[in-house]
Amino acid sequence: MWLRDDGTRLIWPRGHGCLGNELFLLAAHLGAARHLGCGLCVMPALAARLVAQGLRVGAAQCALGLAPLRVQGQVGGSGGSGGCDACRTYGAPDWAAMRQALDGGVGRGGRGGRAISLLPFLQNRHFFEPHLAEVRAVLAFAPEVQGPCASAVRAFRARHRGRPLVTMHARAGDYVRLGHAPDPDYYTSSLERVLRRRGGASACALVVSNSASWVREHLLPPLRAATGGCAELVEGGGSTVDMCILSSGDFVVIGGGSFSFFGAVLARNSSTVFYTQRQWLFGSPLHRPGDYYPSSWVSDVRTDL
Repeated sequence: MWLRDDGTRLIWPRGHGCLGNELFLLAAHLGAARHLGCGLCVMPALAARLVAQGLRVGAAQCALGLAPLRVQGQVGGSGGSGGCDACRTYGAPDWAAMRQALDGGVGRGGRGGRAISLLPFLQNRHFFEPHLAEVRAVLAFAPEVQGPCASAVRAFRARHRGRPLVTMHARAGDYVRLGHAPDPDYYTSSLERVLRRRGGASACALVVSNSASWVREHLLPPLRAATGGCAELVEGGGSTVDMCILSSGDFVVIGGGSFSFFGAVLARNSSTVFYTQRQWLFGSPLHRPGDYYPSSWVSDVRTDL
């Protein structure tokens, strides 16, 4: 991806990967723009793709033909020829060094602008955590997603009136094939934490997943045992509706991956988010918990909550 400051705009990339990955790119670029004093625009192809998936993108689109400037090398923890170590994907970014790079240290180019290159996935809370409210405002669910999402949540709450809603995401299909199946104990222990926070009062679980069969076999039975039968699986709404449902809980329990992460990011401020620190996919440094998850979220290895 490329970050360009020509005095008026910061260009978001055309996009790379699936929905959650693209939302990471957008959120990171928004945070970088705010820190660096740049404007914002989003490439039309990416905006069209997100709109087609049921999201509203509240930022101006880049003018057609406006291209980011190329510089040699990439940036990240390992640096690169012509790169910018300040823009690393883990640890706190060195904003002063990034500004110096844009002001002339790296990527001096034509058209009056300067650019630095960034690694493909900025899955780093330090880029956007101070701007989560604006991220939620810029990336909103479209009415055609909000409608079925609200209907499903409203119907579930009506069936279980008075009990708080714990929404959960279990990424199972591809993770199971890769040998990283979700741990049902993580979900039930997170539910127990909710109950402790509520003084032992009851709660209900509503699950979204990319593998309904895995959830039915492995996750719903222990959840129903823990809730007295108050656990259900949502099916058939599509991935963006699932993300919206996940964001609608009083408590949100996320699984692995960027889809789950952004379901929690887009949750309302009053939601409490739980995440697992014990299951890292492929041991990637991008998943170091101190850099990956917002500081207000609750890790499953904490014993004080």
